[in-house]
Amino acid sequence: VCATFFRVILNNSFFCHLYAKLFKRFSEITDEFVNALENQISSYVEEIKNIVYVSPNEDYDKYCDYVKKVETVKNFTSFLIQCLKEGVLKSDDIIDLTIIFQNRFLNEIDNGENLLLNEIYVANIALIVKGTHKLLCKDEKWDQFVDNHKVLMETRGCGKNKKMYFNLLDISEEINIGNKK
Repeated sequence: VCATFFRVILNNSFFCHLYAKLFKRFSEITDEFVNALENQISSYVEEIKNIVYVSPNEDYDKYCDYVKKVETVKNFTSFLIQCLKEGVLKSDDIIDLTIIFQNRFLNEIDNGENLLLNEIYVANIALIVKGTHKLLCKDEKWDQFVDNHKVLMETRGCGKNKKMYFNLLDISEEINIGNKK
């Protein structure tokens, strides 16, 4: 049941708020769902590193697989945001995830070959912060997140492009909103 549940979540972000509510109910019934979520989060973090861009001109089927993987990551991120809002996850869990993404982006910022992977990291950080900054700014690790963000804004490298820069600007705006509240 857990595997099927996550398969549905990974393929659809439209109802992620309902999935989070349903997941909360399931996790109240059995710890198996909580354990499955922890395992899913771990594999989610690791799978992102293995996403490889393939040009549609090179191999369209593999490009479609790439797009599906990117969507899967986005869908799961949306689900995690809703889990935080439902109290299934703590802000600490989500901020740790954003810091992992920040650190991976920082590690790859000079690697032009990982430009698209870095875009995935930044897009998911933006998704998380836009959806949860009011909750995350109260976390004790928020300052670490903000410090990392400042470094990301200032750092230049061939693994960073204008799209990421504008996503980082959006995150900066959310951070300033979050810090004022």
